[in-house]
Amino acid sequence: MRTPDFAGYLEPIARTKSSNIEVFKDFTRMGACALAAWTREPEYLEIAKRYNKEELQEICKAFGSLIGEMENEPFEDLLGSYYQDAASKSTRDNRWEFFTPPCISELMAKIGFNAEKVIADGKPVSVSEPTCWSWSMVLQIAKQLSPVVTWKKESHVDLLRATMQDISPVAVDMSYINMTSWWIPAHLIHGNTLSMEIWDQWKNMHWHRVWEDARLKTKQILEFLKDPGSTHTQQEVVSIGVDAQEIKTKETESGQFEFDL
Repeated sequence: MRTPDFAGYLEPIARTKSSNIEVFKDFTRMGACALAAWTREPEYLEIAKRYNKEELQEICKAFGSLIGEMENEPFEDLLGSYYQDAASKSTRDNRWEFFTPPCISELMAKIGFNAEKVIADGKPVSVSEPTCWSWSMVLQIAKQLSPVVTWKKESHVDLLRATMQDISPVAVDMSYINMTSWWIPAHLIHGNTLSMEIWDQWKNMHWHRVWEDARLKTKQILEFLKDPGSTHTQQEVVSIGVDAQEIKTKETESGQFEFDL
């Protein structure tokens, strides 16, 4: 596989730093922060302190080059492919980093995801990726909803709601860049899927753009209204900050359900 153009800006910096991988990790963290609409500014500035003005300019050029390459290769995982080449196999194995080949991801997306039905229904569909080193799976699912595959003028990528988690921070950062750059609403979690530990989490701008939190909250409340006696639905409503007893009282007095989002 060819070395992507953006790497040409990073590798000279790495010669004066620790390694290609360390510079790449800083690059992906700064890229994720830059796409977070000023909500992760302290993280960005903390990493920027490690580089001089000229090096920061080269990192900015690298990010611009990455975006340009992504435009030419829609929904391809350029970051992950470079990381696999740059990190030695023994190093990846020691960190338990294993990757799903893009061709396998594309095949599974075509077999297991009915894009035509999702588009016809026009309703959001949730996808969970508990080990997002294989984020190429989500990219390939999104690709099935895009004009690249449908040949339609309108993109339906907005219907996808991706929740992605990994124990590796660089995996989460790469996923954040991929999801945000391709307009995929996503909730990114840095945590341990097996132990259920969560160390940090972010929802990208597209998650907020489609009002996904409000949709989920409304859905939980409506499920409670359908079956207010259910302990399960009561617990869900309480978990999002709504007093289940208050909703029930309002129903008794007015004959209608009234609630605040």
